[in-house]
Amino acid sequence: MAELAKFRYYSKKKLLVLVIGYVLNLLLVILPMALPGNINATDSGNTGDWLNAVANIGILLFIVQAIFVMIYDWDGAVTLRGWTRSRSWRESLLGDLKMLYVVLYVSFPEIMLPIYLIRIAAGRRQTEVERELARKRQIAGLEAQLGIMPPLDGTCHACHKPLQVGAEFCQYCGVPVVEHPKVCPSCATTALPDARWCPHCGVSLR
Repeated sequence: MAELAKFRYYSKKKLLVLVIGYVLNLLLVILPMALPGNINATDSGNTGDWLNAVANIGILLFIVQAIFVMIYDWDGAVTLRGWTRSRSWRESLLGDLKMLYVVLYVSFPEIMLPIYLIRIAAGRRQTEVERELARKRQIAGLEAQLGIMPPLDGTCHACHKPLQVGAEFCQYCGVPVVEHPKVCPSCATTALPDARWCPHCGVSLR
């Protein structure tokens, strides 16, 4: 769990809210720039002020969203979810300048936020797998401390020692628990797993 603590986890809902918020903010900034050409000269005064206000609101919301991700996931935000910790990036001049990334988030949130969101989306599935594995390890460790033995079911056909429930291989000799029938390469007849000869045409199955 310590390895997972370096970056904050985003659920699907949180990630969706961030993406929708980014798109809405982008529209608030872009639309006022695209509309003035379609506005009559008589209406340009008040409408221009209104459009500028809308664009300023969009920029402000961009900055608020950037500040939120830096507060919620500081280490992930200033390293772009570990991207800037790569060897090639650390060897560059931008490797450990965290304050530079803070300035970039505040000055250019429309550029930094999508990079950050893409990095979150790309690593979210891996994070879920790691969280589930960490949870299983924690449960297994607690069960081992309490002396809880795994349930058994049958014996190994090779070494005749007990098998765990759901095991695919024997924990003593490594032989597969589930035996698969053999298929004759000559006549495609199905034979038992330990068969040495095809029961139909006599071809060797070793």
